[in-house]
Amino acid sequence: MASKRGLRRRACKRKKRYESKELADIAVHNLWKYKGERVHSYKCDFCGGWHVGHMPWKQVQAMIARKQRGFK
Repeated sequence: MASKRGLRRRACKRKKRYESKELADIAVHNLWKYKGERVHSYKCDFCGGWHVGHMPWKQVQAMIARKQRGFK
């Protein structure tokens, strides 16, 4: 059985690592502009770099609810 640390390490290796939040945010902008993908940048607890990924479903639902109530 694989350890949780080993699983995180392997998951992190498959992702592109950005050195700064600014570079990751540029990638987020490009994915939105050219592919229409809703992604966000986040700091990786394992490698200390920045990755780009899809938002968790609960977060998407919360954003939709805020828009329906008239908030940004």
